[in-house]
Amino acid sequence: VPASICFGPNLRSLVTTLKEVHHFSYERLSQHLSDLCHLSLSQGTLCSLIHRVADCVSPRYQEIREEVKGGNAIESDETGARMAGKRMQLWVFRNPLTTFLHIDRSRGNKVIEGFLGTLFTAAAWVSDRLGAHLMVVAHGGHQLCLAHLLRDFQFCIDAFHTSWSYTCQRLLRKSLALRRTLDALVDQGHDVWHEPPWIAWRLRAVADLQRQWDRLFVEDRPGKNKEERALQRSLRKHSAAVFLFLHRQDVPPTNNGSERDLRPEKIHQKVIGGYRSMRGAQAHA
Repeated sequence: VPASICFGPNLRSLVTTLKEVHHFSYERLSQHLSDLCHLSLSQGTLCSLIHRVADCVSPRYQEIREEVKGGNAIESDETGARMAGKRMQLWVFRNPLTTFLHIDRSRGNKVIEGFLGTLFTAAAWVSDRLGAHLMVVAHGGHQLCLAHLLRDFQFCIDAFHTSWSYTCQRLLRKSLALRRTLDALVDQGHDVWHEPPWIAWRLRAVADLQRQWDRLFVEDRPGKNKEERALQRSLRKHSAAVFLFLHRQDVPPTNNGSERDLRPEKIHQKVIGGYRSMRGAQAHA
């Protein structure tokens, strides 16, 4: 241990794990170390230890970013955060194996551009209908989160009793049932994504769903309320982003993975009450 530093890597790891993973506040963490380890550490010292760990793992953090960028599908979402009393955005970019977190003041597309290096990606992009996500030029296509859409349609059904929203919701549920059937067949050993007979069967089923879906938006039947009309305009413009998950096995139908990755972060924010500085917020990410 260097003469000017009294704490080694084990203590730094313990402090970081308790603070960033188990949601200890600095006050509780200082008391915990005093009770169990007989160490009297100020909150400033604990903060310094965590920043030192963040500097050490920064190269791996950038590797994670490249791993997500290089995947076949990228799921993205964001949630609000507080830093020094100001509103921030905690972004998540992920694939089934890797998750990259980034905190920023903006909720705009410049954050995605900073992550990708451009607004173009060869991967498929899975997200909700936030405008920043839909501005990404995804060569692999866009997939809208069906869980979000089902909730939007349910709101219109509950609030306005609209048959159009009910029909749309029913079609989305049929598409999710078809995907579950495809996944079950794969588990049984059938290559439904590559063998010609299965491909033909799958494409017929998807084409039938797509025809029924398109018919709901081609007809001149404006919604009776502004929420439904906004849904119609948005989904008419992004119709190709609804059933991509039935054409590609590596594209999920929902963005629930991002929601699950953000859930521990929301718990962390509720426990600590927010971040004191941008450096602390970035260290946590």
